Amino acid sequence: MEKQCKHCAMMIPGKAKICPYCQKPQGTSFVVKALIVFFMLGAFGSAIGNRAASQKAEPVPQSTEQKDKDMQDYLVRHAAIEFLKKQLKAPATADMPNEYELSVVPKANKKNTWVVTGTVDAQNSYGAKLRTNFRYTIHKDKDGGMSLIKSETN
Repeated sequence: MEKQCKHCAMMIPGKAKICPYCQKPQGTSFVVKALIVFFMLGAFGSAIGNRAASQKAEPVPQSTEQKDKDMQDYLVRHAAIEFLKKQLKAPATADMPNEYELSVVPKANKKNTWVVTGTVDAQNSYGAKLRTNFRYTIHKDKDGGMSLIKSETN
């Protein structure tokens, strides 16, 4: 059985790997082979990705109480950072903690009162950058505003 050369269009033996006339290979080109491998890997990856997606756990719904607590913690952390900015000599130079680097603990036997602790690096009056540990006691007022009850630094 004969076939036509892909390059010179001459008839050559069916099992010939190189054309006897133009001396060019007759197999599948490297580019075609690379594309086939690429598409096969894509199909394989897609199949695995779909299986992994179907195995994902559904998020556990939070109770309204937990959502309220999370929101309250966020508001207390935000208030602590605002109080901190007001107390610093040069707040623009400060490496402020992000809200989740702060520790927030409800104060025992005091409703709507929290103790917030953290650290901040900021310049003092002389321009030296110092690390300061702070501990704030914050209370939520009846109108929903936050008040700084006690401020301790070292």
